[in-house]
Amino acid sequence: FDDLNNGTTTSQPNTTEGENYVTISTETGPSYIYGIANIASTSSVYSELRGQLDAIENRDQLLDLAVTLDNEIGRVGSTYLMSGIATDEGSDTYTIVKDQDIRTLELRRVESYIKFNLIQGEECTFSPTSYQVFNVPKKTYLIEQEANQTVGTSCTWDGTSGADDYFNTNKLTGNIGSEMSFEFWMVENRKNAKLSIPDNQYALREKQEKISIEGAENKPTVTNGDWVYAPDEGTYVVINGHFEGNSTVEGEGNSGPVEAEVHYTIHLGYVDNDADDFFSNRNTKYTYNVTVNGVNDIILEVIADTPDTEPAPGAEGDVIFTDGTTKFILDAHYETVLLRFNKADLIEGKDKTDFFSYRVT
Repeated sequence: FDDLNNGTTTSQPNTTEGENYVTISTETGPSYIYGIANIASTSSVYSELRGQLDAIENRDQLLDLAVTLDNEIGRVGSTYLMSGIATDEGSDTYTIVKDQDIRTLELRRVESYIKFNLIQGEECTFSPTSYQVFNVPKKTYLIEQEANQTVGTSCTWDGTSGADDYFNTNKLTGNIGSEMSFEFWMVENRKNAKLSIPDNQYALREKQEKISIEGAENKPTVTNGDWVYAPDEGTYVVINGHFEGNSTVEGEGNSGPVEAEVHYTIHLGYVDNDADDFFSNRNTKYTYNVTVNGVNDIILEVIADTPDTEPAPGAEGDVIFTDGTTKFILDAHYETVLLRFNKADLIEGKDKTDFFSYRVT
């Protein structure tokens, strides 16, 4: 392995001047030339990489090499770890300059760039507050590998094997401001779906198994378990926010003005509208445009006769109907408000479940 410091890299190479090329001598026979860029400038992110490369003795070891993040996620500085390969296969892919074979070695970032744009639907107000990212890989192959996206085929391309190989919310979280967007970098994660999603239904990407538990007054209820279709180690984002709008769910007490603290779960992937796709590839920019229209699906889930009915498995929240109620918007540090309750009204409604409530958010 050599540091290729001779030569000048430019975006407009001069094919008649040798200073824009790096000269490498290889043995006869099939040759593989691998390029790795920005090793020193990303040392604070992948501190062990230089030593790992110096210990490489053959091509197989290089292909098996996985780089590991140093207890952090996100970019440090403006440079990115990149890798690429040039081979002597396909003679029509290179040119001859001054009796030398000139090949192009394309470098690709080992990470992908993720951006979410949150869009407020008509006749509602959605105020996002924070986001969390789960199952972000700590490591990836330095040299890009092929990935089989056939459903049901194990895809362990990145060498990760369990929960300890992933970052979760304690490493990648953030607040969402008035710009209604957020972004982050992560090393690629390509895990296959457990099962093919019927009829390519997008909502089923977030469906989870239901585990029965004892509810209030011994009424059985359920809690969420493992993903049904999504890979256990697939990366997903949870967006938290406050919703104000109207419910149109039919039935007494289920329509009218509502407020809700909502949580939307979104798995990465779904490229070309493929519900079975949970991949995030390296050197790729992904933009997710998420429109929040209402909370009707959340309300339908709450009032369903069967506890596992979920019109939108990725949407959860606590909904309060606000028609006829009094709201106080206060600064928690500097304001107080006096609340008066009529004893007669409390007695009159003591056998009801909705006669009195309060909410602090």
